[in-house]
Order: sequence, then C-alpha cells, then structure tokens
Amino acid sequence: MGVQIYQLSEVAACSAGQQFPIFDPANGDARKASLTTLLAWLQTQLAVGRPEPLTQYAAPSATGFTVPITDGDEDVHLILTPAAGYADGAPLDLELREACLSGRPFGLRRYQRESVDAFYLNGSNRGGSGVVVLPCGAGKTIVAIGAIAAIKTHTLILATNTVALRQWKSELLDKTTLRDEDIGEYSGDEKNIRPVTIATYQVLTYRKTKDSPFVHFEIFDKGQWGLIVYDEVHMLPAPVFRATAGIQAKRRLGLTATLIREDAREDEVFSLIGPKKYDVPWKVLEKQGWIAEAVCTEIRTPLPADQRFEYAISPKRNKFRIASTNPHKIALSELLAERHRDDNVLIIGQYLSQLKQLAKHFKAPIITGQTPVRQRE
Repeated sequence: MGVQIYQLSEVAACSAGQQFPIFDPANGDARKASLTTLLAWLQTQLAVGRPEPLTQYAAPSATGFTVPITDGDEDVHLILTPAAGYADGAPLDLELREACLSGRPFGLRRYQRESVDAFYLNGSNRGGSGVVVLPCGAGKTIVAIGAIAAIKTHTLILATNTVALRQWKSELLDKTTLRDEDIGEYSGDEKNIRPVTIATYQVLTYRKTKDSPFVHFEIFDKGQWGLIVYDEVHMLPAPVFRATAGIQAKRRLGLTATLIREDAREDEVFSLIGPKKYDVPWKVLEKQGWIAEAVCTEIRTPLPADQRFEYAISPKRNKFRIASTNPHKIALSELLAERHRDDNVLIIGQYLSQLKQLAKHFKAPIITGQTPVRQRE
C-alpha cells in the first residue's frame, strides 16, 4: 500500500468507515485511510513481524496495546506488544537553579510543574509527546526548561526567529546550570550544534530554489536528540511537518497560546507532535495573579468625510485597509498615549505606511520585518 502509520488514535472502539491519519512517504504529507484499508495494512505489518511502529500510540491495556476494530459485522481485536518507548538521546547533565543569575529566587509555578508532569508522565511511553497550551506571559519557556531538566537529554529547540532564539538562550543560562558552551545557535548568523541547540523555523525552511531540498533538515539527524521542543507550534511551517513525521521515536513538546492555524491544519499538529497535554485558560491565571489583567476596549472612529464614498464603493478587502488606516486614528492614539503617559505603550498596526506615520508623529522607534536583530534586542 505504500503507507506508513505514524499515529493511531487512542480509541475504545471504532467503525469500519472511520478514517485514521496515515503518512505517505511518497507524497510527504498527511493523508487519511479508511479503517478497512488500515486494518489490512496492520495485518500485513504484523505478519512480517514489525509491530513496533504501530504500538506507540495504541490504547494501553492489561495485555499490551489493544486496538479494538469493528469491520462490518466482525469484531477484530489486534493485540500489539508494548512499544520499546522513545529513543534515548545523549545524556545531559543539568539542574534547575534555585536562584536566577540576578539572585532572584526561582522555581516552577504550580501550573508549570503540572504541565511538565502531564507531558513527561514519569518517563512512561504514554507521556513524552504532546502540546502544552498556556496564555501569553504564563511562562511556556519555563515549562520547556522544566521538561529538559526532567528528561536530561540533548535537546533541539525550534523557535520562530532569531530574537526568540536569543531569548531562549538567555533563559536557559539564567535558570539552569547549563553553560554558554552547552548551548548552540543554528540560525542565519551561526550554525553550531551543541547539547542544547536552538534553531529557527526560517533557517530550517531555507532552500536555494523552489524545487531544491531543505538543506538544513539534516539537523534532525545530526544531534543525538532525546527531546525536540516546538515553540509557538501553531506556526509550525508546512515543510517541518514532513520532517517531524520521520522522528516519531523522539520525545516532542509543542508550546503555544493558541491552537488555531491560518491553514486550518490543527489536527496535524496533534497527529505529529502529540495530543494536548495541559491547558489553562488565561482568565484562571489572571485571577490567580500570574498574568496581568487584560482590559479590552473597542473605540469606533468615524472615517473622514472625503473617504466615506470611496469606502462605500470599494470591495471588501479595500474596505478593510481604508478602515485600518483611518487618519483619525493618529489623533486618537495621541490621546490614549497621553492618558497612559506613565505606562509603557506599544502601538501595533497592520500596514507599514501607517506605522511609519505613527513613528514619525510620536518620534518613536519602529519594529518591522526589516529591523535588524541587533536593533530589536
């Protein structure tokens, strides 16, 4: 059939018409197969004595891993031997600090410890792959650091950009006993592989031409990784999905504040990284005082008279831009900035032309995609 299963849903029962995720090496992407097709392929794999790839995600039972299947009127139960578990990465000697380098006391908060415990499950085969969902500012990086300290293995961390990469390194040095030489940067600026290596999604998805291979995917095989951390996993680029499908024997931790993707491929995040292991609503952490209270206010601003007709006759996409760049927003922003003159103020916009106008008006720095990393820091 030319298919390789990479995840079998944890189910108590299922029907012949139900579809399961499979991975097609020939096409390099996620597909679906009917249960009848899947059953035939499972039997083929078992017949040649290679059940190991099938057992990692099967529902555990007293006799091993059981997949109850109903095919028409016939009940078929596949009893699979327990999987050998995750491949061990190279050992890593590190501990969490009791105080940060600044001298400030450090320790995981309760929900952070619970996140690590839910992911790791004391090293059992039922843990070790999954997604932790926490609000912005709740310390998802600390959760990952706690997981690294629990597993104590060489770790590959995938971050969204170079700024995030440097922040990860700073946090690791500040809160663990890792030394600078233990942490490698794999980005457009440097390509050093160390016991803990932090790479950016951008460098992983680089290729010379549209049809060229992704030359940096070799990083998945270069290190003796025992854990791979996906920061902001909802932004995982599509090509990295394909690379992830080939490393299912390694522990995988996804971090995010939201599981909503623009391409609607949330199910594939769960299929390739693992199920959601822990989730705390932001309101709960806000009430407990762990994150700042969020007060959202909508202020509706009328368009200038000379723009209203243009807005009325414009297509939907142009309407959005006209409304977004409403020039009255500059005066309104000034009033709001004055009201919060003793606070830190961040103005976020969608269009560069508008942001440049605001930066000029307020004589404030502007951050765009062209802002160099050094200037951002």
